[in-house]
Amino acid sequence: MKKKMFLLIALLVAVTLTSYSVSGTYAKYVSKITDTDEARVAKWGFTGDESITVDLFKDSYSHVKNGGGTKIIAPGTSGSYAFKLDSTTFPQDLAEVDYEIDVEATITDKIGRLVYWLDDDATYDLATNKITKTGTTYTSSDLDSLKTAISNKMKVQVLTTDENVKNTIEAKTTTLHWAWVYDDESNSGSKDEDDMEKAKTENYNNSTVSMTVNVTAKQIKPEA
Repeated sequence: MKKKMFLLIALLVAVTLTSYSVSGTYAKYVSKITDTDEARVAKWGFTGDESITVDLFKDSYSHVKNGGGTKIIAPGTSGSYAFKLDSTTFPQDLAEVDYEIDVEATITDKIGRLVYWLDDDATYDLATNKITKTGTTYTSSDLDSLKTAISNKMKVQVLTTDENVKNTIEAKTTTLHWAWVYDDESNSGSKDEDDMEKAKTENYNNSTVSMTVNVTAKQIKPEA
């Protein structure tokens, strides 16, 4: 009996030592580092509610009856509109990305008798009924070229991420002029009949000229 008890105790001691040895074999070091990176969307605060006023035409001219709120033109009339971009057009503090501003002026001319030019490229002298060209002029058949010329003159990049220019924007201006030359019969190629046809009662409401101006701010694509 004592011998059996001794063997049992010896076995328990051996199991205990083996268990300790195994547990020591599988010990390990554990270290843990945790970090978090988060980003938000860069601000683009332009709403599309920014406004511009286009006043290329008037509702009355000398010797031309007031249109009663409707803008009208006739042979001998002329006008202009100054495009302007500055820091108030699309304020820089509303964006956290670089962006480009583009002006798109689309003219629809159903009269076909107007002459257009930019800045000092021409002058219209009502006294002599003459347009004096010093640069490029445009007619109703050249309006796509005129649209491109305006866009090229007015395009500007706004670099909000460059601290050197962050609070400035290069002001852009150009003036669009138009004139419907009055025919005093000294001009060659009189268009009197054509002008009167457009002004007839059944035609004048469809004889129109209009300009739609879109000013667009677009993010500049980041470089690789």
